[in-house]
Amino acid sequence: GNGAPQHLAGELFKHMEHLDITHVPYKGCAPALADVVSGQIPIGFNTAANALPYIRSGRVRALAIAGATRYAQTPEVPTLIESGLPGFDVDQWFGFFAPAHTPPEVIRTLHEAINATVAIPDIRNRMNGQGFTPLSTTQAAFDKQVHEDIIRWTRFTREADIRAD
Repeated sequence: GNGAPQHLAGELFKHMEHLDITHVPYKGCAPALADVVSGQIPIGFNTAANALPYIRSGRVRALAIAGATRYAQTPEVPTLIESGLPGFDVDQWFGFFAPAHTPPEVIRTLHEAINATVAIPDIRNRMNGQGFTPLSTTQAAFDKQVHEDIIRWTRFTREADIRAD
């Protein structure tokens, strides 16, 4: 859909390669992927979690990873950087957020519990098997990532005149 990471990845690809391609907004990754699988659209940016079963079954061909590093689940698929687009790094991530005035001790407890959970081998294996790469980080590093992404994508959407409407 408009403004989603997949939309931004496609717009960045279009911008960097000076392509004339049209963004087709969908109400989620699953319907977009269904149209790629059926041949209704020729190409799409999608999440590894959604695409992995179709890649493994041979129903779609993964051309490149949009993030800066290859996925462990598809080590044969190069990144767009490796494919000749230096600086192309659009990696969708998920994080945990709490209201702004949540007490620091609650944040610390949640942070410790989340990091402990993603460190459990069975949890890591399940997440990896579904196309997710579990990461642990510090609150400061996560805050920095969020802040940098806000600046990066705000700047890009303004420059490229991308609108969420």
